[in-house]
Amino acid sequence: MLRPVVFANAVAVVSAIGYGACALLSLAAPGLLVSIAQGWVHTLDLTKIQRPGFSFGEAFLGLIALLVTAWLGGWLLAWFYNRWGGAERKATTEQAHPAPAQPAGTHSGH
Repeated sequence: MLRPVVFANAVAVVSAIGYGACALLSLAAPGLLVSIAQGWVHTLDLTKIQRPGFSFGEAFLGLIALLVTAWLGGWLLAWFYNRWGGAERKATTEQAHPAPAQPAGTHSGH
């Protein structure tokens, strides 16, 4: 069973790290960044739409939008996982490793 908030936090942090690496690459080697992206879109010529310069304001807004989207996506992924597969896995684990039976006349209450 996944804890949705913890999983969402992890997805958001990993996404932010990737976004930061991409932003640094666009500052340090914009041509390399365009070449990498060019490999993803195959027949499109990205050099024709490449803008000169780097906007820190746009990068910051992009980071905020990515964090919100990644966090919501991570939370939903964990929620759906728990709803569709987590409970089933827990039941299977409990069947494979049942809790030890208590002797008659004893109880575990405080």
